Amino acid sequence: MLTKTLRIISRNASYSTKPSVKRLEDLANLKSLNEVDPGVIRQLIHQRTNELNVQQELEMVKHMSKEESKSYSLPPKITKSLWILAFGASSAYMVIDWSRRAAEYDNKEKILQQRIEDLETLLNDLLEARKTSTDTSTSKSSPHQVQSKWYERWFWSR
Repeated sequence: MLTKTLRIISRNASYSTKPSVKRLEDLANLKSLNEVDPGVIRQLIHQRTNELNVQQELEMVKHMSKEESKSYSLPPKITKSLWILAFGASSAYMVIDWSRRAAEYDNKEKILQQRIEDLETLLNDLLEARKTSTDTSTSKSSPHQVQSKWYERWFWSR
């Protein structure tokens, strides 16, 4: 037990004689580093290294942002010509698309008009054939036959 108390006392005595080091600059003011704990020195070096790394990263980010802003800014002559090019290209596309759609519409209209004409001729032929068949059937019928009323023919005919 006596040895334990001596160790504690000697430990406390060594702590009291050691200088208090809070910063890396305090180490520079000391005459000898033998009195300072190596863990404290290591911790201070790591802390200062981290601070310097953070400062360098901030400077690098600032430098990169300046580079980006310089590289993305286009001169006004180029910007104006790009707007003119975009406007001209979109206008040309709209004209070409309109003409293509107009040609498709005209082609479809011609096809439908031809179909209408074909159906009209077919209808006229059928009406003419029916008319000739009804003329022959009425001429064959007897003159004494009573004509039915128009609405009876219309509703009850085949």
